[in-house]
Amino acid sequence: MTEKPFFSIIIPTKDRPHFIKYAIQSLQDQTFKNFECIIVNNSVKESETKKVYELVKNDRRFLYLRPNQILPMHDNWEFALNKTTGSYVSILIDKVMLFPQALEALEKKLSSSNEEIITWWSEAYNFEDEAKSHKGEYRPSWEFRLPETYDPYKELKRRLSFLRPRQQDG
Repeated sequence: MTEKPFFSIIIPTKDRPHFIKYAIQSLQDQTFKNFECIIVNNSVKESETKKVYELVKNDRRFLYLRPNQILPMHDNWEFALNKTTGSYVSILIDKVMLFPQALEALEKKLSSSNEEIITWWSEAYNFEDEAKSHKGEYRPSWEFRLPETYDPYKELKRRLSFLRPRQQDG
């Protein structure tokens, strides 16, 4: 019997193999190894994404899925969610990379807390035209922040009050 993964990480994607390879590599480089990764290619046809998965197909932590039809984004996430077995679930957008110690820091925070929802601030790279080039602008966060817990009910109430524009919400 294999050990239950601590994290289930879902990577939803649709025909963006030029990005997902970096997200997958960032997971392979994690110092915390007890996770599973479910790559869900929400494409009508097989694509280059399957070729990217071939690079990790021998790593049992990685699973590649493709629905029989194109799904709305929320249904695609639910499709993947139904395949998870980890204690905690996270979505990793296909063009996001994690620092090598990210899952280790998150596991330490979760193990020392009674909270079940954790968030952290991320840095970003905005592409000028992601379909045509990898040129863009790097936007580092203004301060280093470790994962933090919060009350999900208060947080949802605050966010759904729409008192601030989304990009200013943190």
